[in-house]
Amino acid sequence: MNDDARPAPEPQDIPPHTGAADEAARQDPSRRSVLWTTAGAAGAGLGLGALGGGTASAAGATVPAAVTAAEAAAAAPARQGRTMAGVRFEGRSTVRVGIVGLGNRGNSMIDLFLAVPGVRVKAVCDPVRDKAEKAAAKVTAAGQPAPTVYAKDEDDYENLCRRGDIDFVYVATPWELHFPMAKAAMLNGKHVGVECPIAMRLEELWQLVGLSERTRRHCMQLENCCYGKNEMRVLRMAHAGLFGDLLHGAGAYNHDLRGLMFDPDYYEGPVAAAVAHPAAR
Repeated sequence: MNDDARPAPEPQDIPPHTGAADEAARQDPSRRSVLWTTAGAAGAGLGLGALGGGTASAAGATVPAAVTAAEAAAAAPARQGRTMAGVRFEGRSTVRVGIVGLGNRGNSMIDLFLAVPGVRVKAVCDPVRDKAEKAAAKVTAAGQPAPTVYAKDEDDYENLCRRGDIDFVYVATPWELHFPMAKAAMLNGKHVGVECPIAMRLEELWQLVGLSERTRRHCMQLENCCYGKNEMRVLRMAHAGLFGDLLHGAGAYNHDLRGLMFDPDYYEGPVAAAVAHPAAR
């Protein structure tokens, strides 16, 4: 059967692990182990309490800010299935993509999707119809069939996610919408890639981990500084053991956005108003 005609696979419920099998799974790198470490390191700004003291809330449980990974794991929600770390995407001759959010990032990313052989943009979504239609015009100009446009309202992304002919949903929308959109994608059997931050609250992160484990769908936070040459070199060095046993890592970089912050045409809505009238803030 041609890939375009094959419906997206249904999510599969997998019972939580128990006993020795669960303990063995916990030893493998996973999103869960990352969140355990994050909780133990005072939450990395995810509302887990002030750095250097206090308490942290993880999925409804109060956890000391300086807990061990094992202690934090005990406060974590039950597993919904095996970790998705290391699970390969299904092989396809054509990868069918739905794009949600066509502002500055989404509108530029659509060009990259169209440049990749074997990728077909099947649907685009934005509550601003003009943006969605301009994105659709890019698709047809690239020689692909016209994608379906979803621009009825701010919830029309749910209809895109329900389609049976999409493999991967790409989300580039305002931060507070990332979690519900990622959730909708996985519940409808789609892999999903979300611009950062992938969620705004720790309990939302746990929900996404659980949904990924249960539906067997990847939920990937996208960041354009993860896959450059320097980052990939360091990753290969870490995999080769050149740094010994890595227990924790943190990083940052200086990102000078003054050019964009004071550009009257780059942002929209409240941010644009604040840029145009800083005294009114």
